Amino acid sequence: MSPRSGAGSPGGAGRVEARQGSIEGRSPSKRGISKKEWAALAPVLAAAAILLFFNLGAKYLWQDEAFTAVLAARMIKYGKPLSYDGTNLLTLDLFDMEDASTVDNRTGAPEAAIRYYVDRKDFRKDTTWTANPWGQLVFAGASVALFGRNALAARAPFAAAALLTVVLLYVLVRRCFDDPLIAWLAAAMLVANVYWVIHSRQCRYYSLSGLFLMLTLIAFMRWQSGRPFGRALFVLSGWCFFQMEYGSFWPVTGVLLVAAALASRRRILSVLLVGAILGASIAPWVWYYGLADRLHAGGVPWASKFLLNLFHMNQFLIAMVVLLGAVAVLRLRWRALAPAARMMLSVSLAILFTALVWVPSVTPYAFHRFIVHLSPLAALVTAWMLCEGAALVVVRLRRREIFRCVLAGAAAAFLVVFPFVSNTVAYPLQKFVRTAPTGDLLRPEWSVLAEEVFTPREDPNRKVIEALRPIIAPGDEILVNYEDVPLMFYTDNPVRGGVPCFRVEDRSKPPPRFLIYRRSVTFVHTAVFEREIRRYRWRIIHTGAADVPWGNIPEPGLRPPLDSSSFPEVIVAENMGPAGP
Repeated sequence: MSPRSGAGSPGGAGRVEARQGSIEGRSPSKRGISKKEWAALAPVLAAAAILLFFNLGAKYLWQDEAFTAVLAARMIKYGKPLSYDGTNLLTLDLFDMEDASTVDNRTGAPEAAIRYYVDRKDFRKDTTWTANPWGQLVFAGASVALFGRNALAARAPFAAAALLTVVLLYVLVRRCFDDPLIAWLAAAMLVANVYWVIHSRQCRYYSLSGLFLMLTLIAFMRWQSGRPFGRALFVLSGWCFFQMEYGSFWPVTGVLLVAAALASRRRILSVLLVGAILGASIAPWVWYYGLADRLHAGGVPWASKFLLNLFHMNQFLIAMVVLLGAVAVLRLRWRALAPAARMMLSVSLAILFTALVWVPSVTPYAFHRFIVHLSPLAALVTAWMLCEGAALVVVRLRRREIFRCVLAGAAAAFLVVFPFVSNTVAYPLQKFVRTAPTGDLLRPEWSVLAEEVFTPREDPNRKVIEALRPIIAPGDEILVNYEDVPLMFYTDNPVRGGVPCFRVEDRSKPPPRFLIYRRSVTFVHTAVFEREIRRYRWRIIHTGAADVPWGNIPEPGLRPPLDSSSFPEVIVAENMGPAGP
């Protein structure tokens, strides 16, 4: 693998056309990707396919995944995603937003609860879901409609999107840097990002957001290079990106439009026109989704969210040492780099730094899910940084390209396996971030990956639902304090409870026949459930399901413990009639 045009080697700087300003009129790479390069990439793609698809349906959907799947199925059935289908209700699981003073007024008949959540802007008056864009629902709904209501069908489109993202990352980097080594390393480091893999195996928007981020960047570079249809493709890909996850759309497109304006100041009106067309195309959806009322900064202090977000980016995306080093090296190597490489690095770094501030400013909590779609950009920047460093070390060696590949690959493996570089920032943050792991010798997420992909254990949702299946009848009502949505996906039964306490005390219907109660859950109106539970006598059904708050959650530090054998059982019980006096 040999760098061309000096994009990856200091010794080739004299061959670079280092023109300042716009990259319009210049193709990033005139040479296509050879068969040898595709052959070299094949093992990376094979590893990605195994990690993304192996045992994909082994675990049942957990709350958030089932949320997507249920809405997707309703979208296919009704033509739009209904939060309330006449039986079961879906709301935002944000307990901090719940008004505890009014909860007793909305635990009976469904109308009061629906009015409350319409006023809270969880959905529209006709109960159409608008708290998330619909793009992910189209993919999940089509798959479930074609292949059935099961975890594999629900997750497969998202795993496929992640696999395609690896290919697009390689193509993008290869074109911008004209260096197969940087492109290969970027793709390999993305596949080796454990929490990117785990999030991509979820029936959630995470991988689709990353996929359309790549498509938007490819369209952006096409636009900036002056190639045909660049502006139109940028608007189209940006619109699709918005429909996958509108929270990430704003900072990314903002950075790209500013970069385009700075690179072509004489054509600022053209950039403004592109921005106006993109804005006009999403404006109806901004109104329909009610985005003006969708900002939920939450009650967590901004500083706490910032530190957690910083921890997640440093530990699971790109070490801050590498990120800051990339800024310094880019500044030093600016004139030696091809314009396309400069542009790609500039926007990647700007997007990563913007996310550090954006996420704690607009979200109720700094979950890793809010930045996991940036993993391809983190892999790109890291791969370039390692190749630049390796080229500098071997510049005077006779077979410097071979040594460059070996040295950059070894450095990448070191970063992937060992946490020492990221721990330089993570250790000082540990006193502020107590729920996320670091690891002293090896990265702790590797054991999580092994458990997720290769040795999946029976999860609590599977054990509970499979225990109920032989004895539950159509129409039997189920009372559950959390993980209520998986029951909606895997059964057709009416489900009471959840965070909104929906119909927990509904006397217009038969009483709940079954109870599923997690004592580990503290983010629900516990008093309401306990009041209803005391009304009846219950026969315990032993399932062996561990009493952990949730099932297959992908969030670092919040996943169920690898060994949950010491946990008490989830309370699963059958109603034996009213309690005595």
